[in-house]
Amino acid sequence: RVTAGRAGAGLTSEGPAPSRGVPEVSGCDACTPAVSPNRARRAARCDGRAGTPRRARRLWAIAPGISPGALASEPVATSPPPDLVLHPLTGKPRAVEEWVTTFHLVVVALDPFTHESGWILPTAGRVMGNFSGADCRVGWLVCGTEDQARQFLGSWADRFLTFADPEREMVRGLELELLPAIVHLNHSLEVVGAAEGWRPKAWRAVASGLAKAMSWSKPTVPTRDDPPPYPGTPAAG
Repeated sequence: RVTAGRAGAGLTSEGPAPSRGVPEVSGCDACTPAVSPNRARRAARCDGRAGTPRRARRLWAIAPGISPGALASEPVATSPPPDLVLHPLTGKPRAVEEWVTTFHLVVVALDPFTHESGWILPTAGRVMGNFSGADCRVGWLVCGTEDQARQFLGSWADRFLTFADPEREMVRGLELELLPAIVHLNHSLEVVGAAEGWRPKAWRAVASGLAKAMSWSKPTVPTRDDPPPYPGTPAAG
């Protein structure tokens, strides 16, 4: 069992068990995928058995319970209950409907007890940073306490709005199935765009849709520094 640490690296007896097949890492190494980009690209070629890419099968071994086909499927997020309260690390807790009164809300949902959510921090930070000056709120939604969120995010917690969701109420409200995830909500709490797991094309679609809605420049997704695709971990924990 692990507890939240910098990029998911703190390993103690508290919290859910880490994904089977992922080596225990520490410090910034936690942001490095267990599968190197070159090996992932080579493994992505189908080996002819049931038409399933070897990369998908290997990633399934990293995230048990997620089928290889999860990389190709598109889970659908839903609008959260308007009275669901979000708890920022700084400031007063408010119902989610109040957070979208003036600006759209974009959150990156993370599980601080998994390496998969740690791997996406630089990528998600870059995407959110692109919209820092736009007419939208961008921030983290961390499935942990305030202390766990700060420990997991490190300096990222100071750069963007951060919500602590220890009971995963917002995650359940959005009906997310996989983490990490990115969700774009408009003033009516409608899901404008969402992507679950690390699917670069799906994240690019969310970022492009947000850029169009904000009349803003869009970030490059993916870049050569981003990890290869992976399905993520169950949002239920």
